[in-house]
Amino acid sequence: MQIVRAKYGKNSSLLHLDKLKEDSSWVWRGIYSGIEIVQQHSTWIVQCGTKINIWLDNWIIGINNPPVPIMGLSSIVNFTLYECSYNWRRLSYLETRLKRQVNDTISNDPIPKEVWKNLWKTKVSHRVQLFVWKCLKDIVPVRDIISRYKTDVEPHCVLCNHNTETIAHLLIDCPYAKEIWNGLNIDISAISYLFASFQDWVITGFSTGSNEDYQMEFATDLNVIRFIVSSGTSEKTDQCEFAFSHVTTNKNSTLSIKKWIPPEEGFIKINIDASYMFDTRKGSIGLITRDFAGKAVGVKGWNFEEEVEAEVGPEHFECKALVKAVEWMEDDGYNKVIFEMDCENVVNSICRDDSVVYWFNQHLILSVKNKFFSKNNWFCKTVNSLGNSVAHALARKARVDVQDFSFHLNYPLTSVG
Repeated sequence: MQIVRAKYGKNSSLLHLDKLKEDSSWVWRGIYSGIEIVQQHSTWIVQCGTKINIWLDNWIIGINNPPVPIMGLSSIVNFTLYECSYNWRRLSYLETRLKRQVNDTISNDPIPKEVWKNLWKTKVSHRVQLFVWKCLKDIVPVRDIISRYKTDVEPHCVLCNHNTETIAHLLIDCPYAKEIWNGLNIDISAISYLFASFQDWVITGFSTGSNEDYQMEFATDLNVIRFIVSSGTSEKTDQCEFAFSHVTTNKNSTLSIKKWIPPEEGFIKINIDASYMFDTRKGSIGLITRDFAGKAVGVKGWNFEEEVEAEVGPEHFECKALVKAVEWMEDDGYNKVIFEMDCENVVNSICRDDSVVYWFNQHLILSVKNKFFSKNNWFCKTVNSLGNSVAHALARKARVDVQDFSFHLNYPLTSVG
């Protein structure tokens, strides 16, 4: 019997015979059939479990057949049940299952193994590591992602009013983020050109070719920039300034905090904003001019009855706001003016040779663009939405009151309340 068990049985078990061959004798075929009958009409009584094969034997009460293994484990038969304080521990099964899950995860992961290895050994806080991990997995809770699950959250960037706030926009493409990178002496525009995506850049930062010091600084910079652009309080600003203490900043940087900054002495700064209602397709605009001391010189607001399609509407009224601002500065004879607005497309269309606004709005840009070239001390710049909050409140007032208004020098504080 021991010879038969060793020669024909799986793992020396007579109940688990090898597959019956076609040239087997009638005697052996009869033995094989008898063993199959025994298997079908018998159940193991589990004690120590050392002789039970969990995939081939009947051992579960209430089930007349061996348990069906999950996908990918059907070929594994060397499992043993151990009894310990009346609790069975399927050690071999768990170990094999976990190994397979880990291997499958790694094999399907587009991120190279060395990137994860370098990330987790980088000498930064776990919070920073976790943020970089979220960046690589593209699961950072930016407004674009949150808006998919919460209908009351809009996907646009609150800093620059870009249509969609993705992680790439928040950390790279947003004008405010660009100024922060500039403060770190990093040409983020060149990086955007070199890499196909934000994730590709992060992967390169933690590849094997990068040294540990660079990886540590790279991870910290990403987290600091995320911290700055997602916070607006003075307490957090102080923390951000402390976080930047390990780098040498660019003295020529236009890095700014999320608040309005007065112009240089002799200049007038005019902040411009528009408000657009998608349900009515109508818009309004608000303007405020202030001197170097922060004193308001005047405020204006217009409510428009014209209806513009939603695709071009918000940008259209931003363009009209700039036109009104230029007309105001010309009428009052100001030669040193800084025009600030949070619509990046309009500002870029003024500052660059080519226009990036919709064709529907290009005539508005062309009507004022040449005036900027003829005025040596006229500048058009972007500002984050918090720094442009007063102009936004004026535009909203014009829309809510459904009327135009204009105040000079003695404008009432309640007009933006």
